[in-house]
Amino acid sequence: MLHISHFFLLFLIIFLLSSSNRATSNEEEEDDGSEKNQPDQFISLGAIVDFNSRAGKEEKVAMKMAVNDFFGHGGHLPTVLLHVKNSRGDPLQTASSAKTLIKKHHARVILGLGTWQETAIVAELANKSKVPLLSLANEVPSGACSHWPYLVNAARSQFAQMKAIAAIIQSWGWRKVNVIYEDTITNPSLTAGITPYLIKALQEVRSVVNDLVPFSLFSDHSISENLMKLKDGQCRVFIVHTSATLATEIFKEAKKLDMMEKDFVWITTNSITDVLHTLNATTFSSMQGVLGVKSYFSDSNKHFKHFRTRFQVEFSKQFPKETNPKPGIHALQAYDAVRAVSLAISRNSNRKFYSAILSTGQNWLKGILNSNFEGLTGPINFKRGMLAPSHVYRIVNVVGVETYIDLGYWTEGLGFSVNISRDSVYNESMKFLGQVLWPGRPWSVPGGLKEAKRSDSSQSQASLKIGVPTGKTHVEFVNVRNNSDGSLNVTGFAIEVFKAAVKLSLDFPPYKFVEVSGTYDSLVEKLCLQVE
Repeated sequence: MLHISHFFLLFLIIFLLSSSNRATSNEEEEDDGSEKNQPDQFISLGAIVDFNSRAGKEEKVAMKMAVNDFFGHGGHLPTVLLHVKNSRGDPLQTASSAKTLIKKHHARVILGLGTWQETAIVAELANKSKVPLLSLANEVPSGACSHWPYLVNAARSQFAQMKAIAAIIQSWGWRKVNVIYEDTITNPSLTAGITPYLIKALQEVRSVVNDLVPFSLFSDHSISENLMKLKDGQCRVFIVHTSATLATEIFKEAKKLDMMEKDFVWITTNSITDVLHTLNATTFSSMQGVLGVKSYFSDSNKHFKHFRTRFQVEFSKQFPKETNPKPGIHALQAYDAVRAVSLAISRNSNRKFYSAILSTGQNWLKGILNSNFEGLTGPINFKRGMLAPSHVYRIVNVVGVETYIDLGYWTEGLGFSVNISRDSVYNESMKFLGQVLWPGRPWSVPGGLKEAKRSDSSQSQASLKIGVPTGKTHVEFVNVRNNSDGSLNVTGFAIEVFKAAVKLSLDFPPYKFVEVSGTYDSLVEKLCLQVE
């Protein structure tokens, strides 16, 4: 049973109580074609994207391309009108847009909704209206499609990337990480979905989350203030899971605070890395040395190359101010989603029976769920309402001006490789991929912790003292002997167990053995006096 957070329920209640005037009075909308009054002559599709985000812009262009590709050549297929609504990244606006698409435009299918928060709000409405909802969010929980049967997750789950990040952490021996996530009024916990996966993945490689820190563009605590607190801490490995907009500001401030220098480590999740190609030179200059986990898709096949060429032309026309028109994973997912809808229609080749066959949402849903084709993002076939999750990721490194390099790939269950092919060689360690450019351009691997600045005497005083008995009984358990230099040579089964436990500990302090004798109380008293 899927449990929806109070956040989602609150917004659903607000939506139901809000005025319907908000739904249509200030929405931005673009339609392909003029709306007709004869429902048997056209099919209406709805889309909700964020025009202010790069992902939303790519989705909008890709959807319009797909509609033209699959419905724009006449023949036996009906006329399709695509109504595109702007969510502005606002859950309330998203909910009202969905209501408008269903009630006013009679949309047979709704596509888009790039976040789980937006999807959860619209899924309830779509389920009640029996209108299939193809979500492009990649953090949809596995039980969501069972809870809302009309929800179809048309984007591959990216939760496995947490295992890729853990594999990177393990490769370089870092035992602690700080996690930076986005916290806003409309999206109070972007990290809520990924946290259990990240914690579990880190535990499997004997690492832990040192600090989980919310950042926001609208918080009372400035980005600089939050970064200063992290800089003063011991842990210097940072995983950043935010929007690209917030990440841009974080890295600019981090550079000003000298946190993009030697001994610091920065790793970005796909929410940032997937749009690296859209960032400007100023942002790239502040991200030098960043490692990123990026969604994988094949960019070498002819179908993608043909799509990319056409997409770049269309994207430049619609958004001339965008510097890089290259399509990313968001465009490919949107195109594949519309294709799945088109195939649901084209299976019924007799135009006379469209109205009868596709008159119910249940028939639309069945047709979409029966999809089985090779899309731009890989095989498109749904199981329990969801695409197969991603298991392969690109590992990239930001170097130079407005550029990053592919270091290689990580495949779940196999490890790291320099390429993806039948003959690929895999290794558990990322070191297999070769040299990494770290922040500050050091050749040596960052330690991940702030270096302690203490004298030898202070380090000695700070060492944990472990009392060992000097008696000659049970030497098989603890045997204490003096070395020629005056130091203690402590061996035995109990000592080996102790040392093994220390190795498994993530942050066991420095220690030294202290020779003691007498009763337990006298041992404790003697140790306390030595510590003082």
